[in-house]
This record gives sequence, structure tokens and C-alpha cells, in this order.
Amino acid sequence: MRVFLSTLVALVVISLFLASTVESNKSQPPIINKANWWDTQEPDVTIGNMEYYAKNCSILQVNALPNTNSAKTIFTVPSSVFSSCDNVFPALIYEDGYLVFQTCQIVFGAGGCGRSRYRSSDMKAWQEDIGITWIEGEEYEAWRNLGSTSSNADSVKRIKNDK
Repeated sequence: MRVFLSTLVALVVISLFLASTVESNKSQPPIINKANWWDTQEPDVTIGNMEYYAKNCSILQVNALPNTNSAKTIFTVPSSVFSSCDNVFPALIYEDGYLVFQTCQIVFGAGGCGRSRYRSSDMKAWQEDIGITWIEGEEYEAWRNLGSTSSNADSVKRIKNDK
């Protein structure tokens, strides 16, 4: 009888221990995934369901639809010899059907900040701003396809002078 009672007491103690362990696990808060850096920021540009963020001399595209986690870098500023890209004034805007990204290129030894601008209408093919050109007395921005070695512009955009 003594063995039976001690076995019964042991089983009750073990059952209570297991029940308390299960209950304590239920009361603990769920593990929350670490947030992405862009979750706490407003996007620089939103186009349809896509959000665009400028950071570290690159552009991150994030699908803004609920329950999607598709983020990818769609553009990184090309590196140049003896220069570095700085986020002194990264600007990302959507203008005239183009996503336009402006950065600062610092040339070592020269100091200062040279503005670099890049644009794309499809987020795949990119162009770089190569300066100003004049066509029949009117001022235009000249854009060249990124990677092209031509000195000619691949496209131009008329600069509106509001006078």
C-alpha cells in the first residue's frame, strides 16, 4: 500500500509539473521576427504596389502588398576610380515616368561633391545624366544608357524654363 501511495503521489507531482510547464509556455509572448530597416521608414517613392527606398547609394524595391516579403536592390551606383558614393543628399523622385536617383560622387584628392543622376522607366535599363545640350536654341538634359561608351546622348529631356 505504501508503494502504491508513493507512486500515486509521484505521478500527481509529475503531472502538476508538466501541466505548469505547458501553461507557462502558453503565456510567453510569441517570437517576433526582427523588423527590416525599411519597415520604420516612409518610402521615398511609391509607384503602384512598389515602394522604393534610397540607401547606401542604391535603390531598394519592396512589394507593398500585404503578406509579401519581396525586397531587392534594383540599382547600385557604379563605382569609379578614385571616387566614392556618399549619401550626402540622396534623392529619389518619380518624374515624367522615370524613377530618378541623385547621389554625391566624391573624388579623392579633389574634395567637394559632384552630383550624379540616374534614371529608369522600367527599373531594369538605367541611364546616367551626362549634362546639358542645346537643340535649336533650347536647353535639354542629356542622358546616356548606363554602360555605353558613346559620347552622344541616347535620349534628351527638354528643360522647362518658367519665365
